[in-house]
Amino acid sequence: MNSVAFTTSAWQRDWTVVLDPVRYRMIVESHRHEFPIRLVVLNNFTSARDAVRARQAADGLVAAGLVTEVIVAQEVLQPAVLAQFGLDGTFWQRNPWFSTAHLAALSWLAGRADYQCYLSGDVWLERAGAWVPRALVALRDTPAVLGLNLCRNIYREGFYPRHCHRQTPDLWVSEPAFAAAPAVPRGFSLSDLAYLIPVRPEGGWHFSVSDAALAPWLASWPAYARPCFEMLYRRALVERGQCHAALKPGPGGGPITKHKNIPGGTGFKRRLQQGLGFFRPGGRFATRPD
Repeated sequence: MNSVAFTTSAWQRDWTVVLDPVRYRMIVESHRHEFPIRLVVLNNFTSARDAVRARQAADGLVAAGLVTEVIVAQEVLQPAVLAQFGLDGTFWQRNPWFSTAHLAALSWLAGRADYQCYLSGDVWLERAGAWVPRALVALRDTPAVLGLNLCRNIYREGFYPRHCHRQTPDLWVSEPAFAAAPAVPRGFSLSDLAYLIPVRPEGGWHFSVSDAALAPWLASWPAYARPCFEMLYRRALVERGQCHAALKPGPGGGPITKHKNIPGGTGFKRRLQQGLGFFRPGGRFATRPD
């Protein structure tokens, strides 16, 4: 069985939630899988004070045995690393923060894990359950599919069944080469909320942040979030001639993800929600207890 690393990232707005040891333990354990690597990526801090405090919190998770490694995205993504992805110094001039955590994790995990299970800090499983072995078998049995998303709760009934091009017992499959044709479903690609992709596929990853390379998708993304890792992945998928998929809920109904943006601004609403236990087991934005 291939090895799978668990990765999440924390940034200026959400680190106090993401790096809460009670919540972090809930998030990881909800997958009912022994991840040999549990990686935290620190990303996009505008406050030096918060960056130091976040590092201290992440190191505390390491000391507690919950996290195995902490990295800082900007420290990992040196010119030589960017070059391995087909990128150069212009990457940092192209709104990089919607890609940096993903790229840094893929770089650091190379040679250490076969697959990365990435969950955004504002995502959790609706209910706990083992799904990783089934997903790995589905990918093995469908070699045209490069990676997959976990099914989001609002997509399980309509979006994926309606937009996929074909199905297997475990996957809704989207074929990007068909996505522009008007007579077929529109398809879908990676969502950066919760996904499983190879750390280094055959031939490696080759990305681009140029407008020419990403032109088919620029108009469909809000300006503040482009380019983003989802766009880079979609371009790479088309160039590789491979498909993307979403994992169907299995026996017992999982895995299903839920998502709630963590409040920013002054942080008052976030602190209030934390004080009320919304992000901890049994809370409004947390995995249901077994």
